[in-house]
Amino acid sequence: MVFSYAVCYQQKQYSALLFACQAAPIRESMVRLFGVKLRFLRHQHQTSQVELARVLGLATHAHVTNLESGRRSPSLVLILCVAAYWQISTDYLLRDTMPTEQVIPAPGPVQTTAPRMFGAKLRALRQHTDRSQAQLATHLMLASHRHISHLEIGRKEPSRDLILRIAETFGVSTDYLLLDSIPLETELPA
Repeated sequence: MVFSYAVCYQQKQYSALLFACQAAPIRESMVRLFGVKLRFLRHQHQTSQVELARVLGLATHAHVTNLESGRRSPSLVLILCVAAYWQISTDYLLRDTMPTEQVIPAPGPVQTTAPRMFGAKLRALRQHTDRSQAQLATHLMLASHRHISHLEIGRKEPSRDLILRIAETFGVSTDYLLLDSIPLETELPA
C-alpha cells in the first residue's frame, strides 16, 4: 500500500511540474523540461540521485533534486556533462519541443567543458547569412552588437536561451553549436 501511494505521489508531482512548465510565461527560461528529462533519464538508467551527483561532480544529491524539481537551472557545462554521461543530444535536453520519452543519441563525442568552437561557429553562420553583428544582435533581442562580438571572440558564454534562439535563427542544432567534435562547416545552411 505504501509503494502504490509513493508511485501516485510521484506521478502527481510529475504532472504538477509538467503543468507548471506549460503554464510558464514565454519570457522565462525556454528550457523548462530539463528537470523532467533528467528524472526520466535517471529512472531509465536506474541511477540514484546520489550516484548522478557523484558522476556529475555535484556537492550533494540535493542539487539533482533541485534540478529535477525545476528549482534550479542547469549551467551550460552541466548540460554538457549530462549529455556526455548518457551520450545524448543537447537538443534533446534543451528543446522542450522534443518529447521526454524519445531520447536522441549524441551525434558525436560530447565534451564536458564549455564549448571552444562556439564563437567561430557563430561568426561563420553570421557571415554566411550576410548579417552584421548589429543586425544579429537586434534579431536576437540583445542590447548591443558588443554582445555578439564578445560571444564570437570567446569573452562571453552564451545562455541556454540564447543558444536556442541562435539555433532557431540559423536552422542548426544546438549540438552543432555546442559540441566541439562537430566541424565548423558541417551545418552551414545552403
